[in-house]
Amino acid sequence: MNGMTDRHLLPGVRGYVAERKPKVRAEADRGPVTVLLPQTHRPGEEGEVDSGEVVNNLRGESVNCMLLSLRLSFSGKAVHRIFLRTDSEMAMPLEEFLDEVMSLLEADG
Repeated sequence: MNGMTDRHLLPGVRGYVAERKPKVRAEADRGPVTVLLPQTHRPGEEGEVDSGEVVNNLRGESVNCMLLSLRLSFSGKAVHRIFLRTDSEMAMPLEEFLDEVMSLLEADG
C-alpha cells in the first residue's frame, strides 16, 4: 500500500461512507433517515429571561450596563432593556430583577 497506514486511509473511507450511505438507502427505497421532533409551545406558557453585563459606548466613553432580555417561546418575540449601572451595582437585587421581568411581560402584551 505504498507506506499508507490505517491512519491515512480512514478519513477517505469515512468520507466515502458518509457520502454513499444516503444514496444506498434511497436506492433500496428506504429513504433518508431523518428524525424531526417539532417543538410546540402554547401561548403564554413558556419564556426565557436572561441578564448580563454589556459595555456601551456612550458619548465616546465605555460604560458598563446591565442587559435584561425576555423571549416568549410561542411567538419568538423578544424584548430587551439596558440599565446604566455602576461597577458596584452590577448584581441586580432579586426583587428589582423580578419587577423588571414583570414590566417586560407587560410591554410584550
